[in-house]
Amino acid sequence: MSASSTAAKFRYASTRLFSTFTTRQAAMARRSAVAISLARKKPPKKTAPKLKRKGVVRFSPLSSRIATAVYVDQEAKEYDDAGLVIEDTTPPTSFPLDGGIPPASSSSEACVAQGLDFDDASVALKSKTTGELLRATIVLQLCRLPPLVAYGRRMYALACKVLGQKVTDVAVKATFFGHFCGGESEAELKPLLQRMKALGVGGILDYAAENDVPEADKDERGEGVVSARTFDYVNEKMCDANAEMVERAIEAASRAMEGGEGRTQFAAMKLTAFGQPALLERTSRVIQALQVAFAQLDTKHVGTLTVSEVREGFKLMGVSLSPDELEALLDTMDKDKNGTIDSTEFLDTLSPLDPASAPLFTQAITPLFVKSDEHLEALEADEILQLNSMNKRLKRVAQKASDMGVSLMIDAEQTYMQPAIDQVALSLMREYNTDRAVILNTYQCYLRDSFQRVRTDIDRSEFYSFVFGAKIVRGAYMVQERRRAEEMGYPDPIQPDLESTHRNYDAVAAFILSHKVSLSSGAPPTELTEAEKKTRRRRSKTLLMVASHNENSVLSTVGLMSSMGLAKDSGVCFGQLRGMCDHVSLSLGSNGFWVYKYLPYGPVKEVMPYLLRRAEENSTLMAGAGKERGLLARELRSRMGLGA
Repeated sequence: MSASSTAAKFRYASTRLFSTFTTRQAAMARRSAVAISLARKKPPKKTAPKLKRKGVVRFSPLSSRIATAVYVDQEAKEYDDAGLVIEDTTPPTSFPLDGGIPPASSSSEACVAQGLDFDDASVALKSKTTGELLRATIVLQLCRLPPLVAYGRRMYALACKVLGQKVTDVAVKATFFGHFCGGESEAELKPLLQRMKALGVGGILDYAAENDVPEADKDERGEGVVSARTFDYVNEKMCDANAEMVERAIEAASRAMEGGEGRTQFAAMKLTAFGQPALLERTSRVIQALQVAFAQLDTKHVGTLTVSEVREGFKLMGVSLSPDELEALLDTMDKDKNGTIDSTEFLDTLSPLDPASAPLFTQAITPLFVKSDEHLEALEADEILQLNSMNKRLKRVAQKASDMGVSLMIDAEQTYMQPAIDQVALSLMREYNTDRAVILNTYQCYLRDSFQRVRTDIDRSEFYSFVFGAKIVRGAYMVQERRRAEEMGYPDPIQPDLESTHRNYDAVAAFILSHKVSLSSGAPPTELTEAEKKTRRRRSKTLLMVASHNENSVLSTVGLMSSMGLAKDSGVCFGQLRGMCDHVSLSLGSNGFWVYKYLPYGPVKEVMPYLLRRAEENSTLMAGAGKERGLLARELRSRMGLGA
């Protein structure tokens, strides 16, 4: 089978994968936008009886692959205050892969052919000192204790109070911090990076301070909602200092892999280090309001609006623009000048940083789905200035990454801030991903809408002709997200079970890989038009970071690479957290795959929220790390002469 036919099958299969419930995913997106934007503490009341409803849902019509109408004719579950249908969003129990993704046996055979062996302790642990093996054994055993994970925050706070910050931090650094983190400073990172480089493993540097919405704003999110860290915004100077720290991480990443034979170097960052988390949340609510407004204006269910429909819609939304300002905005919005505006053009144009559309964010917006006696809290002028300052920092950091040949991964955060983060990430991609993937956005595959978001963003990359970059993870905020959804009365955004998350993760990986190899072969190059050659070159530069500790997902991706004819150095990367899954990382590295360890670093006190969140969110993973504990025990026995 040719690579082109294989790629076609993968694209078809991964598209078919969710074809049975794309309508449900669209409904989920609309429903979540309404629920999060209105942010009730009580669930919405049913305002209409059950009935049969038939409509049309269209996703972004920028390419024929996605511009297919999906007709629905099913019983509505309930109605919310906006009058939108609340449909069942439970994914199917099985997916019609039609042979598109290789079965496990063929993936395993491909991995054996590549020399991968995740069971060989000598390969996995040969670089560790006996002291490091003992520390790893102790730490992983402690992580099995539910009380330690459940009460870790309280125990750390109590230890600081009784023993003092310095003594507590010394103890933490010798155990958990030393096992999971790269160090407190760049100087401490350097020898570790050199050791990893010798083993074929790269580093993803991340200054791991975590911020969240201030305590003062918690009443809007739910009083009992657990957050990664409660952060009181200090001032713009602190944000400038965080940006400088990311710039130094980029410089360190560039130096770390010198002589690395063309391997991509990575740094990571969180947007909440660049400005007020509460501001990102408020901006996200306005973006979600605009998403719902577009859906409500699209009364014909065709996925596009005419210029006159947008003009009238703005009037209904209470936006005050002069005729000249309005016409200039509409002209900018119709990017392909075809007389219609789709949802992508609509949302990509409306930015609080653009003076032409800033009134949508600064005025008291009353979107169509909001009752006449309610108003969405809009951004104020000084907040727009803070957003502009954040944007300047981000562009400075992105330019640094571009100049130094480093790729910068923007971490995903909580769903109530993610729309604003996505908008920033895609804006940076359009500006900097012209020749390579400088910016990567992160997709949390435990979210129900993640597959559709990837499809839509790949579609954006085609429309705007930029190189797509993505890091895919299973997710890191499940406890917070589910508790917040329960307290605020909107649907749980998380997949219903772990198996659904696994299937979704593998589907997202397959879909991105199929995009990467599409047009990569088939017709002889001499028969391709210049436009097709350009598209092929751009798609082949797609950069994917498969960030996973799941051996099956890693094996599946390696099998896909083999089936699609993708080389080990083709821009498909693997990533694991430091201190976890070393048997996978070192096996991949020793066999020439691009694999990286995520290296959070920074002062112990500031990194503790990261460590505690990881303990909470990965408690099941760490408690079930029996294989890693077994490999550690086997290697220790071998070094002590006690046999395997």
